[in-house]
Amino acid sequence: VQQGQRWFELKLEPLQSQVSSSSVSPSHAGPEASVPQAPEGTRSSPTPCPRDHGADGFLLYLEDITPFKQVEAEVRRALAEAVELSELKTRFVSMVSHELRTPLTIVRTSVELLKNYGAVVSAEKKADYLRRIQVAIANMNHLIEDVLVLGRVEAGRLEFHPHPINLEQFCRTLCDQLDPNIGKLKRLKLNISSPDGHTECNLDPNLLRLILTNLLSNALKYSPASAPVDLKVMAHHGCVVFEVCDRGIG
Repeated sequence: VQQGQRWFELKLEPLQSQVSSSSVSPSHAGPEASVPQAPEGTRSSPTPCPRDHGADGFLLYLEDITPFKQVEAEVRRALAEAVELSELKTRFVSMVSHELRTPLTIVRTSVELLKNYGAVVSAEKKADYLRRIQVAIANMNHLIEDVLVLGRVEAGRLEFHPHPINLEQFCRTLCDQLDPNIGKLKRLKLNISSPDGHTECNLDPNLLRLILTNLLSNALKYSPASAPVDLKVMAHHGCVVFEVCDRGIG
């Protein structure tokens, strides 16, 4: 039975089961001796019963089981969260498996073309095949790093080790890794601004690389092939704001 925010369980007990015949004699027992008391925190109501049922009556009371219901609700909630997390992990592994096929196919195709036609293709074409291989390998590394980070998060072993890094040098290196094109073909545009002229900040380079790589990779992936992607870095008084701007959907 639920009343408001509290739960009660209806219980019915025979009256005579509460009184021992050896401890209470008929000559000394008062009218209240045969009526047991309900447990503390409950509400009771003595109920008469016909004699042929072998009992003087029954004790009807409500026992507060709200703490048990609260524990049950917490267990159910934890179980639902565990099931949801398991489903998310399954979908994530499936997505990673699917995403790995694309760069692997690019590497295999580029290597076969270089092997079979390397002697006749131009140097520019060879450089393009090598660039595709580099990008595909970088994408695979990012996917594997995502899986490793997920495992560390679940195990509670994700560590934070900040130390001073040069933001301009760090971001330029990252952009070159994600977009190895040069000149006008380069899609990643880096813009760093610092009113005080200092671009050094205390950050964890591993976590920062992971975050920016995910943002920039998605921006490049879901933007038109010729559309630029802007990475704006604004540093001032030890605080940094990173802004990624793409021309894709959403």
